[in-house]
Formats: sequence, C-alpha cells, structure tokens
Amino acid sequence: MRLRFVLLGAAAVTLLGLNVSVLAQERLPTNVLVVTRPISEQDQRAIDGYIDFWMDRLQNGSDKQVTEARDRLIEPLVIGGTSDDFKSIYNTALIPRLVPAARADRVIVRLNAMIVITKISGEGSVALIQAGLADPSPGLRYWAAKAIADVASREGFNLEQQRRILPLIQQAIQKESSTAVLTQLLKALGALDIPEAVETLLRSLNERIVFYVGDIEAPYLPVHDAMQKLYIDLVKAFAAGEPVEPAIRGLAQTAYRYMALATQQLNQAPALDPASRADKVEMIRTCDQVLRWAVEDALSPGTRLPEAITNALVVSDWQFIQFQVDRWRRILLAPPIQLTEQDLQPVQQ
Repeated sequence: MRLRFVLLGAAAVTLLGLNVSVLAQERLPTNVLVVTRPISEQDQRAIDGYIDFWMDRLQNGSDKQVTEARDRLIEPLVIGGTSDDFKSIYNTALIPRLVPAARADRVIVRLNAMIVITKISGEGSVALIQAGLADPSPGLRYWAAKAIADVASREGFNLEQQRRILPLIQQAIQKESSTAVLTQLLKALGALDIPEAVETLLRSLNERIVFYVGDIEAPYLPVHDAMQKLYIDLVKAFAAGEPVEPAIRGLAQTAYRYMALATQQLNQAPALDPASRADKVEMIRTCDQVLRWAVEDALSPGTRLPEAITNALVVSDWQFIQFQVDRWRRILLAPPIQLTEQDLQPVQQ
C-alpha cells in the first residue's frame, strides 16, 4: 500500500511536469542504510541527494519545514538497523553541509542546525559547536552545550577533539548568564573523559562563585548538580584505587567555598523567597556531604568532624550552621590537608 502511494505520488509529479528525482531525494533507499565500504557512486549520490534536499528545506523553508527538515536529517542517525559504515559516510557528508545553516541569519535555522549537530560526530563538528557556544541566542548556546554532552556521552569525540573543546567550555562558563545554558555547559564538561576535564571543572566551579557573590538570588542548581556528579565520580574512582587525591582536595576546597557563601547569604538575608532559600539549603547540604566524605575517607581519616547540620537546615538555624562552617575551615587549614586562607576565600584575588 505504501509503495503504491509512493508510485502514485511520483506519477502525479510527472503529470505536473516536475522532475521525479526531486521526490526520490526525500527518502533514502533501504539498501543504502546498510551499505559497507567501499560505497558505490550510486549510493553516495543517494546520500548526497537526500542531505541536499533536506538541507535546502532547513535553510530556506518555512518554520514548519525547518523543523521537519531537522527531523529528517536526524532520522538516519537514530533509527535502528543501519550499518556503522553508513553512519560514518552520512556524518562525513552532512557536517560540511551544516556550516551555512549554522551561520544563517534566521535564529530558527541556526537553532535546528545545532539540534542536528547533537546527533553527529566527527571532524568538523567542533567548529560548528564553537560557533554555537558564541551565538547571541541563549537557546542556541543551550543546544551547542548539549551537543557536547550528547556526543561525548556516546564517545563521539576523540582525545584531540576533546582537548580542543575543553577551553571552549571553560570560556563559555565564565561569561554565561543563562541558568539553563550553564547547566548544559557543566554537564558537557563532566561528560568529557580526558584527565584535564576534572581539573578544568573544578577551576570553572571556583571561578563561577563570583557570580553568586554578586547576586544573592542566582540559583546554585547548575553548580550543585555538577559538583554532585563530580563527587559521585570521585567516590567511585577512589574506591577503585585510582590516584584521585588531588581532585578530592580540590573538590573539598570548592565545597567549602560554596557552603560558606550560601550560609553567609542565608544569615544576611533570612527573608529570601522560598525557592531561593531551598536552593541554598540544598547547596549547603550537598557541600557538607562532600566535605564529610572527602575529609573522613580520603584526606584526613580519624579527624573529628563538625556536628551534623540536618536538623539545623530544617529549622533554619543558620548561626549553628555557620559555626560548623567555621569548624570545617579549621580542619581544612590544619595538617594534613593544609589549604591556605586564600584557597578558602569566597572571592580569590
């Protein structure tokens, strides 16, 4: 029935005096989806024709056609049963054709091009993502950061590409004002599996604290989630015997700085709206959890820890919590951890 419909459609196009090959470009023949190298010229033309057809819609179509084109360009990458060779060939053909769309004047075109990029990998994708991270549209920056996280999670970047991406993420984090974009940027950083990524994440979290010093209502959620994921990752790595003590030391420093700042903010502005207060309470809770594990299990086993703050958080006893923060400070300054006063300042000079 479907074949009959397609044939009738082709006949109708012929009767209208149009080129039937235009219709054929809308679909990929089933056999092309399972090709193996070396690919025939005919199969390559089918792939190129399909991409060109939908790229034209993506760049020049109505808003509805743009979103349809996005879905059709993504479809061959996500459906089951395709060969690895096909995906590689399709990626190679698609990436350079996305460049004009990623630089288009229409935001909807750039945005949907970036959504397509979340599903691809390979040489050339890094430059497209870099352009997206610098885009004036926060929606597009969101999808550029998500592209990094999505591609990295399926090991779509090689080591060299990850090292090129790393400073791009760090630079974007330093100036990002959108909470949603920041969340994706930190997820992207956490998704990279090169050793330098942990150090960069800790540095970015520490640099980001200046935004919270200057804006008491800024939500901690993006930083909280990134810190919590890093904490879980380090717990697993430490349990496996990996040499992660320097990273644990850096995480303890970061956790203290955020815990101290959030506690100070609650002490100074007890009348914060409920959502902002809950955000800070959760940040303090997680930072305290991180510090307990870091000190007791890794950095200074046997050290007498500060009192539990669970009940104090429930009854909003910020002064009690501040007292425990001061005890954490003394522990982190003392041997064997021996961080410096400068390390623990909310804003580092």
